[in-house]
Amino acid sequence: MTTLTQEAVAATLGSLDDWQSFVSLYSIQITVGAVLSALTIYRKQLSSNRCFHEDGDDEHKVAEEDEPSCLSYEFEMQAEELLDGAGLYCSGAPIVSLLTNWLECFPGDDVEGKKLWLQQEELTTSDLLEKAGNYCSVELIEEILLLFHKKKLAKTTATAKEEDRFTHTFPPDIHVHIASFLHPKDVTTLSCVSKSYNEVVSNSETSKQIWRSLWMRDFSWLVTNWDVGIQALSRSNLESTNWETTMDKTFYFMFRQTYINWIIAGENTMNRCLVGLHGNIYDISSFLNAHPGSPDTLMVHSGQDATRFFEDINHSNGARRLAKSLCVVLDLSSTSEEAWGVRPTSFAKLAFNASNNDVVDPGNPLLLGRKERKGLGTLSCIKERIKEERKQVERRNARKYASDSTVLGGQVNTYYDAFRREWRVWYTDSELQNVFAPA
Repeated sequence: MTTLTQEAVAATLGSLDDWQSFVSLYSIQITVGAVLSALTIYRKQLSSNRCFHEDGDDEHKVAEEDEPSCLSYEFEMQAEELLDGAGLYCSGAPIVSLLTNWLECFPGDDVEGKKLWLQQEELTTSDLLEKAGNYCSVELIEEILLLFHKKKLAKTTATAKEEDRFTHTFPPDIHVHIASFLHPKDVTTLSCVSKSYNEVVSNSETSKQIWRSLWMRDFSWLVTNWDVGIQALSRSNLESTNWETTMDKTFYFMFRQTYINWIIAGENTMNRCLVGLHGNIYDISSFLNAHPGSPDTLMVHSGQDATRFFEDINHSNGARRLAKSLCVVLDLSSTSEEAWGVRPTSFAKLAFNASNNDVVDPGNPLLLGRKERKGLGTLSCIKERIKEERKQVERRNARKYASDSTVLGGQVNTYYDAFRREWRVWYTDSELQNVFAPA
């Protein structure tokens, strides 16, 4: 390629949105142009002699030694004009005109600071013929295809960066800080509308920091500032330097759904009797002897979530009002749909003094309705997983402890230890001692 550089052609043809549509639209013109180009070259070779012999009758033939017959000057000029016209038509002038019209549809007069070659010079017939010879070269087609491929990749990359600017712009610590102010539902919703942010929230090292931050905000005080939680954590036999590193998205929602049965497991004695109701934890130790039934009735169903049993008894509003002063852990979602996590009430006995912002008024969530409320908010996949695994564990334990005479009353309680990521059981033996064992 002489004057037509690869960059100029790429800049000229790079504005086309679809090269395939261009070829299909002008395939006939290109074919005719190629044929006429060959014809032009052939005719020019013939016309270079200016004189030719005609075959006819013997009487009209010219001897070799005679002077050859020549065309008249007028016919010669007409032939030259015809050949020049054919050469101009086949030189690519229609394509040049078409490209020029296309270029006028796009803003800007230059590409990368350089004037386009079509606007830069006046092309003569010889120049057009010379450039036309490069239109179908393999090198040019290769460069055009490569250009389209690079433009497509650049467009895809630019679009991805534009769509995921939030993900690619901020460093990991900023993502963690932003998420620490959000409702967990908002974090999961945001991950559903951005594939890249879903990787940040669910499948990266940053995700562990995000969910650890949310767990520390919503639940950490349970195992760091409440003696019941501290005892439950020690029962899990975890090293203090490792239990925080196990936190991720699955851990957060599994803990949210199962922490009541885990943290108050075995708390069914006269000294301390805890029960879970509608996501809240109540310390009924001082109420055992005052219960209209017997203390044994409360102790049998304590140490676990007893919401269904509580509602089946159909307690009165007076009993529900009394429970307000027994609430030690309040589920904030029971007071507002926008709230999340759990907080200690003024009746909770904490290991360390908590700030006023951490301690909340218990209110009276049991007066909201006598029907059992829906389960704690969580991911549907987590809820289904817990439901299915609990059924399997309970069926297996029913067979395992069916003939065990050491289990008092034959009652075996199941709970999930989110820190160990395993199901466990506890029961009261015949000596009134609580026994904890793997499920």
